[in-house]
Amino acid sequence: MAALAIMLTSCGFTRGGNGQIVFTSERTGNWQVFVMDADGTEARQLTYDNNYHWGPVWSPDGSQIAFTGDWSGNREILVMDSDGRGVIHLVTDNARVDEDPSWSPDGDRLVFSGDANGDLEIFVVDSDGTDGRQLTDNAFNEVHPAWSPDGDRIAFAGDLDGDFEIFVMDADGNKPLQVTHNSSIDWSPDWSPDGQYLTFASRQGGSWNIYTVGVDGAGLVKVADSGANEVDPVWSPDGKRIAFSSDRNGGYAVFTVTVDTGDVVATGQAGYPSDWTTGG
Repeated sequence: MAALAIMLTSCGFTRGGNGQIVFTSERTGNWQVFVMDADGTEARQLTYDNNYHWGPVWSPDGSQIAFTGDWSGNREILVMDSDGRGVIHLVTDNARVDEDPSWSPDGDRLVFSGDANGDLEIFVVDSDGTDGRQLTDNAFNEVHPAWSPDGDRIAFAGDLDGDFEIFVMDADGNKPLQVTHNSSIDWSPDWSPDGQYLTFASRQGGSWNIYTVGVDGAGLVKVADSGANEVDPVWSPDGKRIAFSSDRNGGYAVFTVTVDTGDVVATGQAGYPSDWTTGG
């Protein structure tokens, strides 16, 4: 595993009682990683360099954050300490595009999408950058992989039927199951903490909205519908809320919605959420 010896400075890292949301924002002119309490308070910047950062996700123990970055001239998977301090490590370092990491529940591996012969496939690698393996190999695109809470399955978006749908497969790449069936684009799946449901963004009806669905494809529910665009949903650790980004008030900002009631709360923070962790 290659390491980039670039030291980052940041303010302290303390988790709020409702957990914390990690997100990306270009408020400084470049796409940087930020973290905030779930109500939008105590927002602080974790990265400060001039490179591209996207899709940050906490390791299961909360000690590290993996994300997509273009530090080597093309997009790779990187890992840094969760407080933004320390050395940023390149987990992947190759000529292809690698993006959208997700941790295994034991924190030992990362799954991500990467370019392979002209299309995007699903790969897995140990968190130290060793033992990389390709899980899918076909003429289609598979993106936005998300590891299930029990570690047995991986959800992803794929265009195997001509447009992007949500799929679930075994963690070894076998037994893919199509979860959604429509003529729109379904994108960015995230697992409920109990592993029974998926949330995702879908462009049904001309605008992006947030949905939940059972892993078996049953019980499709639209949980956020303002008439604006709602994207990048991530489930809260207790399964009661979903964070997402919406342009309902103009530029894209982070909101949360209570799954059972549909009540939406603005965090006041511009950007796109990608993970929600428990408080500590």
